[in-house]
Amino acid sequence: MSTRHTLHGFTHIYEPTQASERPVLILFHSMGSNEEDMLGVGRLLDPRAALLSVRGKEQEEGKTRYYLRQPDGSPDPLSARQRANELAAFLKAAESAYNISSKKRLAVGYSNGGNMVAALLLLHPELFDGAIILHSRVPLIPDELPDLSGKPLLLTGGSADELIPPKEIQIMEYLFKKAGADVTTFWQSGGHNINHAEMRTAQRWLAEHTAS
Repeated sequence: MSTRHTLHGFTHIYEPTQASERPVLILFHSMGSNEEDMLGVGRLLDPRAALLSVRGKEQEEGKTRYYLRQPDGSPDPLSARQRANELAAFLKAAESAYNISSKKRLAVGYSNGGNMVAALLLLHPELFDGAIILHSRVPLIPDELPDLSGKPLLLTGGSADELIPPKEIQIMEYLFKKAGADVTTFWQSGGHNINHAEMRTAQRWLAEHTAS
């Protein structure tokens, strides 16, 4: 079983790698999950990568999240901003604690975790060299878009996803392209799940963007 640690108030798991040329995958879980649940996804994406998986701080009806929602179920942008700033401080501390500042750092987020990755890219773009954002939406829009010129991003969505409908993916795609990111979007025909074709696409995308 992986060992949990706490840094800057965030419970997390760090799994190092012996392959110095491989990246660090920074993993963000879905609502109701925790830091262990994305480790399998990370290992499938790149078995030789280092993994840093962090647990959200919020609780909603007993389910762990990265930020609060408003009464209508939409993201609370103030909560998302606050937690994103806290996560940014954690990630900067983790770079030093685990000596990973020289590695490529790619975020991988699913659902609520992907929402937080989107917020971090918009508020703290220096944290990641790229990202895989699975079935997610943008929880906030900053006053000014950051410069994401050339930053590679893979967005995925399901055409039958009722939790994150296609229009939310399209909004995210538009914002990131407007900010200059190199955006690839993959659509699958299912709902709010990660299917085999989606995972294979993510594996190929990651291999292409982390080749030595």
